Amino acid sequence: MHGGVILYAGKYGSTEQYARWLSQGTAYRCFDLEQNPNPDLKPYRVVIVGSPIRQRQLLLGGWCREHRAEFLDKQVIVFSVSATPVSDPVLPEMIEESLGEALFKQCQWFPLPGRLITAELSLKDRLILYFHDYFGEKISKRYMQRDFNHIAPGHLEPIFAYLWDWYHRDHRPLYQSGKLRMPKTGHLND
Repeated sequence: MHGGVILYAGKYGSTEQYARWLSQGTAYRCFDLEQNPNPDLKPYRVVIVGSPIRQRQLLLGGWCREHRAEFLDKQVIVFSVSATPVSDPVLPEMIEESLGEALFKQCQWFPLPGRLITAELSLKDRLILYFHDYFGEKISKRYMQRDFNHIAPGHLEPIFAYLWDWYHRDHRPLYQSGKLRMPKTGHLND
């Protein structure tokens, strides 16, 4: 087993952008699950799954539940991207419901802020947003009444920090024995 892989799916490009930034920072391979729905996960120690939240569900929640058996011996990280504020207390409930309780407890989840550009939305998504604004909670109404773009590579720092800590915790005995040396490039995949 070696390195890691980043799997993602999305609709408007926010999740893909985060996945590509993660790939650049880790040198992990990056796959769009819409183009490659069944990648071979056996060679990887780390699996990172990026998914937007659509209608209170992770777009890849079902895919994750279907592939849970493949995650058993891996470090699993899930990042969600949405217009819902990352501080919204309902967000963890949505993710746990999407992944199922067992997988939610097994993985590390990181909520990331997304973007909302109304002019880029499909008619269906604009209607969903309209009804959400009309019937939704007050915090969401205030947040979603204007276009915004909160995507930035700095939002990935907690994921990089988690990977760094996990990697060094996992390899500490090998470093101490001298059997493993720090990667020359600084990439976790070396």
